[in-house]
Amino acid sequence: MSTRPHTRRTRPSRRSRRSQVLASLAAGTLALALASCGDDDSDSDADSSASPTASAPSSSGTSSESPSAPGAADDTALLAAGATALDAVNGGTVFSVDQEAGSWDVEVVTPDGTENKLRVSADGSTVERGPSAERGDDADDRAERRTLLDDTTVDYANAIRSARGTAPAGSVTGVDLELDRGAPTWDVHLDEDTPEEQTVTVDGVTGKVKGTERDD
Repeated sequence: MSTRPHTRRTRPSRRSRRSQVLASLAAGTLALALASCGDDDSDSDADSSASPTASAPSSSGTSSESPSAPGAADDTALLAAGATALDAVNGGTVFSVDQEAGSWDVEVVTPDGTENKLRVSADGSTVERGPSAERGDDADDRAERRTLLDDTTVDYANAIRSARGTAPAGSVTGVDLELDRGAPTWDVHLDEDTPEEQTVTVDGVTGKVKGTERDD
């Protein structure tokens, strides 16, 4: 969250007390040599000594809070779930990651077009079930997946990053790769089953956002 710079007002009474303390310390060190110096010189020295101290909190406060961004969302668990599933299926490509009841359902497709299903833990670190190869699909299904494998150049992680340019807030609850009129397309789902539900469509070749659809 961005922080407004806080402008301090100079309070004469506080500066006067600070000047008196510094003047007393100086007097104890230099004894009678400073007795002849005027109060104006002491005040000037005190002001120049105090100014770096007063400016330091403002600078450090701004730098420590600036990394925070309003509405920033964390997709770490979803991205980790995809990576964990890829580790479990050699040579595979993530086709979908969907949030389901405290875990992630991930579909990974191997180069021959076979779909492998996995259940990954909520934090994305552990495979809880699978991988299990889909045996019920037909030749057309596998051919379509091979087409997607050949034509898609944007992976699930980069599709989410592109979608975040349009929808920086909210929770990504799923991402799916599909053929849309013969072209590979990622559907990035946010806040499913809530009033804020929306889907951002990302081109699977260029990575550009094609559109956004809100659930009415």
